[in-house]
Amino acid sequence: MITPYMFWKRFDRLKRESLKDICARQGIRYDRLLHNRSDCRLPKAEDLVALGDAVGVSIEYLLTGRHHYSARIRRIADHLTDQGEDALGEVERLLGLDCACVADESDETGTQSTL
Repeated sequence: MITPYMFWKRFDRLKRESLKDICARQGIRYDRLLHNRSDCRLPKAEDLVALGDAVGVSIEYLLTGRHHYSARIRRIADHLTDQGEDALGEVERLLGLDCACVADESDETGTQSTL
């Protein structure tokens, strides 16, 4: 469910400068945005776009909390799966995730090692 309260909460968590500075940089009327905020209303569409740009996220995220990355992540996951365990292990290592144990092909005993 989309609520103005959650929109403003997400926006506040992401912003790194004052609302007044963001409005000046993005060409948004500060008084109008301040009025929307104090009345707990959503900004008009063009202001939503500018606010999303200002904090580096999509309008979808500001409104719903959902990222639009799902298709991109699926494409990356499919590619990594095609590349095999070594590629998956390397990505896990780069991300600082616990790496799954995989058989080390150079180890003739068949013991397991971590990447």
